[in-house]
Amino acid sequence: MQPLDFTSSQSSMHDLLTRFEQFPPGCDPDFDMDLSDLEREFAEFRLRNPN
Repeated sequence: MQPLDFTSSQSSMHDLLTRFEQFPPGCDPDFDMDLSDLEREFAEFRLRNPN
């Protein structure tokens, strides 16, 4: 049985989060239109912190 390599998984997640940070919050108007400010903040938080 081969051990799992979490290093590459963590690296990939870090790369993905770094790319997301390049875009300002609210860059997707369709996402923002149907949400109140508080709902939008929670949705953005869940996108950044999936756990």
